[in-house]
Order: sequence, then structure tokens, then C-alpha cells
Amino acid sequence: MTDVDPQWYFDTAAAMRKLGKDIATELTSLQGKLSGISNSAGNHTSAGHTWATAYDQAASDVFEAASLTAIAADNLGEMVHKAGTERLRVQNENSPGRQAVSAPALPAGSGLTISMHPTVRSTGGLHDLPEDWDIIEGRIEKKWADCDVGKIKSAGEAWTSSVGNLNTAIEAVPPMNTTPDPPPEVPKIDKAVNRVTKTLDEVRLWGQCIASSCDHTQSKSDLERKQIKAILLNARIIIAVLENLPGGPAAGAAADYAVEKFKDQAAKDVTTLLTELDGFVSQAADNLKLITNKGNVTSLIQFKLAPLLGRYARPDKPVAGNGNNRQRGADGERRAGIPPGYKKRRVYPSAPLGKGGYRYPDHINDDTRQITEVKNTNDTRDSDNQIIDEANWAAENGYTMTLITDHRTTLSPEVEKLQSEGKITVLRMELDENLGGQKPTPFIPTDTWVPPPSDPTKPKDSIRTGVPTP
Repeated sequence: MTDVDPQWYFDTAAAMRKLGKDIATELTSLQGKLSGISNSAGNHTSAGHTWATAYDQAASDVFEAASLTAIAADNLGEMVHKAGTERLRVQNENSPGRQAVSAPALPAGSGLTISMHPTVRSTGGLHDLPEDWDIIEGRIEKKWADCDVGKIKSAGEAWTSSVGNLNTAIEAVPPMNTTPDPPPEVPKIDKAVNRVTKTLDEVRLWGQCIASSCDHTQSKSDLERKQIKAILLNARIIIAVLENLPGGPAAGAAADYAVEKFKDQAAKDVTTLLTELDGFVSQAADNLKLITNKGNVTSLIQFKLAPLLGRYARPDKPVAGNGNNRQRGADGERRAGIPPGYKKRRVYPSAPLGKGGYRYPDHINDDTRQITEVKNTNDTRDSDNQIIDEANWAAENGYTMTLITDHRTTLSPEVEKLQSEGKITVLRMELDENLGGQKPTPFIPTDTWVPPPSDPTKPKDSIRTGVPTP
């Protein structure tokens, strides 16, 4: 067996700690670039609601996956640094007469303990109804596509930039150790490093998928908006001509009939375009669902990073018992990004279901006109009336509502109905580590380590929860 210089351990540890730090820095930068995304998806159904739901969830999942990768890199760096320190201790003891060499300090890592997420969501729209919309008012059921294509385009560009920076961070990781017949722990460390970089590379590809979907959605939406405005302007001109034709009462009656027919045709043409937009955005949203379904982010993180995190992240197993609900709720709000020290205020829906006639949403942002309710629970059923009241208040006052739940949370039929009708957007985050009093215990796994089998259709039976074993 060939000995390996302790410096290799320290260099590898430093590379992992730097990677974690670089990921956190990039996520912080991306948060800032995406801070203007509010009210960009549009209020039109189904395209606007579909895009807000898909984009916000995909963005949150990618942030969560990247954050967990950073934490895993930090932990791996610390474990490798300890291994190097031990290797150096042995080397010093076996080198009598030589001055002992001191281990370098552990480099700074990401500093993350919980996942980062975008601070602003895309729900809401411009409310920029075209001035000629009155031509088809009452003749069309669909809403105007009031999405902000400029903001969606900027979001796509921000994701593209971050994807490039993550790729640069991956390429900066040193290659595997090529020492022949090294100590067994060396290839083990190399393969653990590979777990981290492969996971981050997958996260990078997901970010590229978001960027591409943003580009396609804004491009198609921009085209449809322009075409609809052109149809309405053309209709306005022709109607003006018809309404001013000479020829007396008979000609006037014919002109009125023609105007009505032309308005009907304009409404039909606009409906066709908005329906086309629904289909296109639905396709873009389906692409994002390739990220957000449980078979991707959750499976990848649990499969690749559980040992390095020392826990199974994003568990979907219900929390047992009803203890510590207040603490669990507070922790969920913190992880969901509710500002520390935020003072909740009352809202008064017009037809309240709750006693007293008022509710306290977890957060109200008057600048973006978005309200947020966080439910770190196994099921939303007990909060149905509260969620309905807050959703109604939001609609009555020109706000949009997002319900943030844990990955394990089951949505009640009432909440699913609100979601399907576009009255709320549901966003899932890791609000609870579900450790049951255990502490994360990271370890460097063997190359063959895999988590126990899990059936995503039976979360209650899952044993991918708590702390994994080597």
C-alpha cells in the first residue's frame, strides 16, 4: 500500500468547503436577480396559474437541492479534514527527530444549516387590460394574458448565468487521486466527492431546464399578447368604419348587425389565441414537472447525499404524534422565509368561515401584493376554513395567495379545489427534517451504499427518514 501525503486530504477538504461556499454565494446572487419576478406569471387561467405553480415549485426545488449539496460538501470537507489531521498525527509520531507539522485550519464553508429559497414568487400579473378589450367584454370567458414577459425573460437569463457559474465551480474541483494502491479511505473519499459533484451537475441541468422554459414561455406569451392587441386594434378600426357608413336606417341596421358579428369573431379569435397559449405554457410546465416530481429531486438527494448530510432530506413520511406543534410551526415559518420578527396582521374576508370574522396570514407583502400561509403539518384538513378565508380575502383585495407546505403534507379536497381553480398556489418545501429527536450524523459511505427501497405511493411505510446507517 502506498502512503498518501496528508496535504492531499487538506486540499480535498478545502476544495469541498470552497464548493459549498461557492454554491451558497451563487444562490444568494440568484436570489437578488430573481427579486423582481413577482406578478410576472399573469392572472389568466389556465396559463398564468399553471406557469406560477410550475415555475415557483421548480425554482424552490432547485434552490433546495443546491443548498443541500452545499451542506453535504461542507460536511464532507470537514470529515476529510479530520482524516487528514489524523494522517498527519500518525506521520508526526512515526518521524522521530523531525519537527512536527501542524494541520491547517478548517476552511470556511457555506455556513448553511437550512435550505435557501427564492425570496419572491412569480404569482400575480400586470392587470394591463388592453384599451380595446371592451370590444369583446362579455363575449369571452378567458382572461387577458397579463403576464410580464420582460420579467420572465430576465428570470431565464438569471438562471442561465447561474448555471454557468455552477459549472465553473464543478470544474474547479480537483481530479481523483491517482496514487497506485492507496489506503482504502482515499478512493472512498474520491467517490464521495464524485457524489457531490454529480449531484450538483444534475442541479445545474435542472437550472438550465428552468432557463429554457422561461425563454419559451416569455417568447410565446409575448407573441400572443401582440397578436391579440393587433386583433383588437383591427376590430376597433373596422367597427368605426361600419358605424359611420352613410345610407340611412336600413344601412345603419345592417351595419349594427355587421358590428356584432365582427365583435363575435374577434372574441373567437382571441379565445383561440389564449387557448393556444394555455397549451404551450402547459407543455413548458410539464417540462418543469420533470424536476419537481418525487422521482427526481427527492430521490437524487436521498440516494446521493443522505450519508454526507447525515439524514434523509425531504422526507415524505408523516410526523408521528402531535407534540411540539407550536415549535414545528415556528420552524416551518422560518424555513419558508417568513421574515424574523414579522408582526402578523388581521385581514377581514367578506364572508368569513371563522369566528370573529378575521384571519392572521403568516405574511403579507403589500409591495408585491402576495400573501403567504405556511402549514408544517401532515394534513391541511384542520385548516381548511382558515385557508379558504385567506384566499377569499386575497381575491377580494387584488392579492395572490401562496400556501407553503412540507413535502409530506397531504392536501385536503378543499385545498386541492382552491388550487385547481387558480385561487391559491401551493408550494412545497422542506419545513421539517422529521428527525424525531435524532441529530444528523454524516459519514463517508462506501461506493456501494444505497438507501433502503422506498415506494413513493406509500409514504407512511417509508423507512427513508431520520438518520441513515453506513
